[in-house]
Amino acid sequence: MEDDKGPMKRKGHGRFEKGKAKERGELIRDGITRKTETIINRANIYQEYMKKIPIPSPVPNTIECKTWGELALGMEELYKQPLHYLTYAILKEWDKSRVGGDNEKKALGQVMNPLLAQATIWCIEQVHRCTTSSQYLANLWLSDPGYVYFC
Repeated sequence: MEDDKGPMKRKGHGRFEKGKAKERGELIRDGITRKTETIINRANIYQEYMKKIPIPSPVPNTIECKTWGELALGMEELYKQPLHYLTYAILKEWDKSRVGGDNEKKALGQVMNPLLAQATIWCIEQVHRCTTSSQYLANLWLSDPGYVYFC
């Protein structure tokens, strides 16, 4: 069957749809693309890895920082371990919430006790490491092109 669009290329034709998906490097199986499958697998591996990392004992060391994000990077360096993707997502929102506030320009250590700030991050980190489902994480990653930095 041919028309002006070529053989078997009418809109809605099953073969055409699967053929196009194959051209894009995707495999359609039960409505899941290869990209989605890959992200789900990465999320499973990532979450299992994060669960195995113990929360460290606090070190009485203040990290000079202006933002929550800078504090997180300093903590990764000091404690030699990564922080969870969701922890970074929350800290990013906290940094946004300071914009326009009275203390926006102040260093985080001038706004609150630096050791309390670190302890807060470790509490949140434990929640993310212990309770986050890899399915939830995969769904977030599907909507965030920056997720690859955490895999």
